[in-house]
Amino acid sequence: MQEGWKRIAAASDVAINIGGIPPLSHFNFTHPDAQALKALFITRMLDYGFLASPSFYAMLPHTTAHVDAYLAAADEIFMEIAEALRTGDVSTRVRAPAATGFGRLT
Repeated sequence: MQEGWKRIAAASDVAINIGGIPPLSHFNFTHPDAQALKALFITRMLDYGFLASPSFYAMLPHTTAHVDAYLAAADEIFMEIAEALRTGDVSTRVRAPAATGFGRLT
């Protein structure tokens, strides 16, 4: 997962920090609007059918196909985030106020 995030971030020119050990990985956006970028990532991943945050905890049932599908969705979303950063309209793309915790999804 970490290598996939590195590849996606480099291709989209979206700055992130990646941490954790490989099976317990996470990333953070390194931008002043990091909270809004995180909210955009989470809501767009929901649109692709993933209840996801910038964390990934590998489990035995995860297959290569699951990881590939997640990374394909994340790749498209990172490109969208890059476009939002270029055009300065991150806040208009976030459908709900950026907040912490799962309360933001209700």
